Amino acid sequence: MKRFRFIQTGSASNWWSIAEFRVYNAAPSLLNRSGWSATGSASGSGTTASDTLDGSLSTRWTNGYSQANGQWFQVDMGKIQSISSVTLNAASFTGDYPRGYAVDLSIDGTNWQRVVTQTGSAANW
Repeated sequence: MKRFRFIQTGSASNWWSIAEFRVYNAAPSLLNRSGWSATGSASGSGTTASDTLDGSLSTRWTNGYSQANGQWFQVDMGKIQSISSVTLNAASFTGDYPRGYAVDLSIDGTNWQRVVTQTGSAANW
């Protein structure tokens, strides 16, 4: 896959935050994130989606709004890569996990395949 899209399907008064986005291959080895780009449906003041790719748990992306269905976070890995798992870490913002989400994957950014749907609490994602 080349692109990941995480779509908020739940709702909560908390913001949605991600400090680090990591992808692993089957080895499992952490994939090099150089050349990757990240975007979000919105970004809270002082945060950018690219903060999720900088290797630091002290920076983060947050949507800056209460969680609502349809908010999204997307990562383009720049090229097609084989993956086995993905982790998203909210660091010390432990309440900012999505209350429901879907994960879509794409090779071209136009045609998406839904691979995961999670409803209810997703604190351990």
